[in-house]
Amino acid sequence: NPNKININGLEFTPEDYAFFMAWYISEGSVLHNRDAAKSHGYPVKITQEIGGNREVIQHMLEEICSYLDIRLAIGKKYFELYSKKLYDYLVQLGRSHEKYIPHEVFTLNKECLNIFLDNYILGDGHERKPNNLNSIERTLYTSSSRLKDDLSYLVLLCGYYPSVYIHTKKGTVTKHKNGEYIQNHNVYRISINNS
Repeated sequence: NPNKININGLEFTPEDYAFFMAWYISEGSVLHNRDAAKSHGYPVKITQEIGGNREVIQHMLEEICSYLDIRLAIGKKYFELYSKKLYDYLVQLGRSHEKYIPHEVFTLNKECLNIFLDNYILGDGHERKPNNLNSIERTLYTSSSRLKDDLSYLVLLCGYYPSVYIHTKKGTVTKHKNGEYIQNHNVYRISINNS
């Protein structure tokens, strides 16, 4: 487990890197047009509306941005960090259906990997306690086939066992608050099992 994670000269603590990457991979985005990104100051956006999650994210991002000397903007539904160094690192991870976990995450110890896993669940997952069971059911979701494999491997490294299913097939029409949409990619569900 490294003492620092160096991202283009930005030195994260391993715990903060695990936290940040979980939220970026689950709820983050960047402008993929480099000229547009440059004109807007290379923004890195993390979208989150859930109150309890927002409080934790804001506290952590304020701390991280302070020691990395990165500007942070806070909106009602999102957070934006402005850094070319961070943008250059994250843009290579692609759009939501292309995302993957970068190599640096897999150099972290089990404690940090669990920080990543717990925060990814808050962003793009689900946790509930089924009736009449003593265990907690935890699931992860992604539309990226590569990320599905990376998350499954990370679940194993954390000491659990993944079960992978296609949650929503490509071409399925889904209803949202703002209308109906056709699913362009399979959505995978990864269940985290203790045995």
